[in-house]
Amino acid sequence: MFEYFTLLWMRHRVSIFPLAVYLRGGRSSLDEERFVIRLFGREQLVFRFPVVALARFDAREYVEKDSPVAAALASLMSRRGDRAPLNLRVSMMERVEQSGLDEARKFLLMTLIETYFELAEDERPKFERLLSQERYREVKKMQLTWVDKMKEEGRKEGRQEGRQEGQREGKREALLRLLTSKFGPLPEKTASRVRAIESLEQVDRYLDRVLVASSLADMGLGD
Repeated sequence: MFEYFTLLWMRHRVSIFPLAVYLRGGRSSLDEERFVIRLFGREQLVFRFPVVALARFDAREYVEKDSPVAAALASLMSRRGDRAPLNLRVSMMERVEQSGLDEARKFLLMTLIETYFELAEDERPKFERLLSQERYREVKKMQLTWVDKMKEEGRKEGRQEGRQEGQREGKREALLRLLTSKFGPLPEKTASRVRAIESLEQVDRYLDRVLVASSLADMGLGD
């Protein structure tokens, strides 16, 4: 925190209010922490900053506030003693749906709720039945939109990973052919090491090195 504060101040020379937010844990809801530099038994510098521990706040209180951000952050807050946690989750989503925010911000807040307000296996059907009520029709629609976007993001990541794996596989095979052409049949241990390379950058470095290397040891692939 002190390093971030110092770098920001040196770059911008403006007033900075440092604040640490704990998503989990924390001694109390509001606290203060210190960073101290000592030299020769003296305190040369004392850096203080406030700490907010979200898990120490009451979720219900913040869901009832007129703020979609507070409602979404409530998913990180305490739900101890709440007799209707599923209704609380729906209320969080309803605050977001009725907020008037654009779709991108709603998506972000929904992701926060879905990530940190987890449901047990036996709670999921009950929650879906609750959400299927007519009064929550728009909330349900927002949830389905979120699910569709998450699926699309997953497909994009899968396609990207597939392309990268294809590139890795092609370059690894090219490296094996070049090594075999230059140094003869490769020990199985060396071939296995090449096939296990995950980094495209590392494969590229080996491909560059094979042009000038005089042995597998020079390549860094010897026994």
